[in-house]
Amino acid sequence: VSKRWNELFSAAAVCSSSFYSSNSNASLDTTAPEWRKVYLRHAKRRLALTTGRPSSKASYPCGWGSSSHDKNLIFYSHGMLAWCEPQNRRVVHLLCLRSGAVKCFVSANLEAIVCVRVSDRIVAVLTSHGYCQVWNYESAKEGIFRLPDANDGESRGMVKNDFLVDEDTVAICLAGRRSIIVWNLRSQISREIETASPPFHMFLHAQRNQLIAIHFGNEQSRMETIEFDPVSQLVGITYSTDGSYPSGHRSFLLPFPRARMVFFPLFRKVPLVDGPDGVAFSLRRDDEMEDFVAFLSYSKGLNRPILRFYPKSFYAPIRRADHAIIVSSDVLYCVTYRVTSPGISPDVYNPRQHEPTYSEIGVIEGLLSKGTRTYPYNVYHCFGDDLFYGVVSHHHGIQVWCFDEDQHMAGEIGMYRKFNVENMAARAEERKMTLRVQSSHPQ
Repeated sequence: VSKRWNELFSAAAVCSSSFYSSNSNASLDTTAPEWRKVYLRHAKRRLALTTGRPSSKASYPCGWGSSSHDKNLIFYSHGMLAWCEPQNRRVVHLLCLRSGAVKCFVSANLEAIVCVRVSDRIVAVLTSHGYCQVWNYESAKEGIFRLPDANDGESRGMVKNDFLVDEDTVAICLAGRRSIIVWNLRSQISREIETASPPFHMFLHAQRNQLIAIHFGNEQSRMETIEFDPVSQLVGITYSTDGSYPSGHRSFLLPFPRARMVFFPLFRKVPLVDGPDGVAFSLRRDDEMEDFVAFLSYSKGLNRPILRFYPKSFYAPIRRADHAIIVSSDVLYCVTYRVTSPGISPDVYNPRQHEPTYSEIGVIEGLLSKGTRTYPYNVYHCFGDDLFYGVVSHHHGIQVWCFDEDQHMAGEIGMYRKFNVENMAARAEERKMTLRVQSSHPQ
């Protein structure tokens, strides 16, 4: 029976469906000769991600001090981390987590940088005098443009969800205006898109020349500008970024599980827990006190946003968290200070499991530090995706964990991989012992 089940679960159709369910931005080509190796590598990485057991760790230095920082000055995407150091906000640093290579880019006219973004091709910044400057970090091509009615106040109204980059395209929603500026490094032509109201969130798909603006909507599908009013759904509007079709003529609805719900913070006083591809927030029905956690992400494969709901009770401990980040479409990594913890110990919130998982990171950190504590309140920023999870610490620079055992990093700490292999062997031995006990005492 076990052999037959193994054959069924190893079938190409089952593997392809499983691959896509956990990675909607990619697909598994089961006609390729090496597809089983590709799937196995993905499955191992996914298991390491959802159980909190990364394969390796790397450490990189950075120039942060112990003072407070603006989180708009740091951004992660596609294995690249970009940041400005507070003492020199005219220079943006770009670190490749794989190679350890660091590149630096200087703002035009030495203006102070107030916001940083990075994609798989470009680094983009907003400056204090209302300019957006973009560099292709592979070809060294660069461009700059001025925003209309630019905000001269530093980062006023410019928050993470209003400044997007994808490939070589940027999209900026200006504070106090119902319009979005889209600009492409290749053509260096800007386009202004008028919106009915400021969007709650945006998704940019450069390859399809699309911008999707997400708004809160009431029961009549009318868009609401005040987030804390009762809302019943999200209203999505698709805009063309190159004028190939009339902007705003495509709309869709993403209904909530109950009518007239109130949007409220999920993580302390921060409305959104965000990641590279989406956001998480809470919804409450006042008359029932029934809470939900909503995950909003975007699938490039399906070319549409995906909205998932889960009971709030599962995520209740997040309120005590010091830092949180979405590493996958609906998987959260949260750092909470613990007196008993010898180091940074994220909790993994995966709604497909019955309860949060205590990451093995804390166990191995204790072995590495040999009792020297690295308290989570020293962490000032978290970042990550389904390949890397990282923290930026005031005293320990950039710490990065990798979930792919075949991926090597330049700043890798060899002892971490050694401890991880030892823990894997110990777990395998425990499973063997359990099987022996079960076989010797059949039901």
